[in-house]
Amino acid sequence: MKLLWAVYAVMWAGGTLVGGVSPETRWAAPLFLVVAGILTIAEHRVAWKSLAIAALLGVAFELAGVHTGLPFGRYVYTETLAPAVFGVPVVIAFAWLVLIDFVRGLTPSIAAGALLMTAADLVIDPLAAGPLHYWRWLDPGPYYGIPWLNFAGWMLASLVILALMPKTSRRMSWTGWSVILFFTILAIERRLWLPALIGAGIAIVSPVMLRNTQQA
Repeated sequence: MKLLWAVYAVMWAGGTLVGGVSPETRWAAPLFLVVAGILTIAEHRVAWKSLAIAALLGVAFELAGVHTGLPFGRYVYTETLAPAVFGVPVVIAFAWLVLIDFVRGLTPSIAAGALLMTAADLVIDPLAAGPLHYWRWLDPGPYYGIPWLNFAGWMLASLVILALMPKTSRRMSWTGWSVILFFTILAIERRLWLPALIGAGIAIVSPVMLRNTQQA
């Protein structure tokens, strides 16, 4: 496990140094998400079966989004996160797993967790659909080219997934926290100031939320 953490740390640092974009290392983005997912499972915030449910539900929402435009709006994935099944990259399951575990470890409130998930998407999506080229929107919207429907869809999907997750001990997932920080740094490098500000807010507020929940 120490070796896996070392690999993750090198990829995390390397990604921030190159701005997360390097055509010669397209394999790095999927591998980064896979390693983050494995580390999240290893952290044992919740049982692995619960994490599997979160991942599968996240992919189900993605499949609906890609093929129907609901609940996120119309978008298509690029080859950056390949391989894909029915238009959805396999590694997207790990992305949902990491983020859901992160917010579920901070608060027992489903509504607060869904709001935190949506805030995380406000940070990640401008980069993922922009300079990182993970996907592209077919009907661009006002928030860095992202439609507002996407964030409503994230709120809905997060509410459903979190409602089906069991309660867990209040311990912050440092893997999930580091992913938020990773995209925050990329936002700063790209001068995407609003996503950077939101990301910094999540990174700072998360330990406070955890402490207040534990003291309650």
